Amino acid sequence: MFITAPPDWFNAHGFRVYLGGNPIYHPTYENEVLAGSKTSQIQIRPSLEKGKYKVLWLLIFSEKDFVHGEITLPAHEVRDAFCVCQNILESKVQGHYIRRGRFLNIPMSGTGADGDPNISIFVSDEIREAATRLVGIKD
Repeated sequence: MFITAPPDWFNAHGFRVYLGGNPIYHPTYENEVLAGSKTSQIQIRPSLEKGKYKVLWLLIFSEKDFVHGEITLPAHEVRDAFCVCQNILESKVQGHYIRRGRFLNIPMSGTGADGDPNISIFVSDEIREAATRLVGIKD
């Protein structure tokens, strides 16, 4: 697979996020998506609101220093953010996410530099397939 250079807003730690890892909250659904690395974890799970999903993440700087974030997205935004429909090269929803190709960033307040609660993820085939199983192709 050919990978272009990441956009300026993408944090290189996002290349280390792989399917699997430790849950942020104990999984309550068998089909949750867990992905992570030594320094970050992301968990996508169905929300209590029908047709919506919670996206939770944890960024670990040291044993006692971490930040976390959480956002609720409708199913179509999860599909778009995690490249389930691959025909769109760039996509963004103000305050929710920005994606260029396989490079995804979920922003929160701050500058986007290390230490802010923004998470960058390179959406691998495995992560994309897990998101597809979770939300499906259609509502």
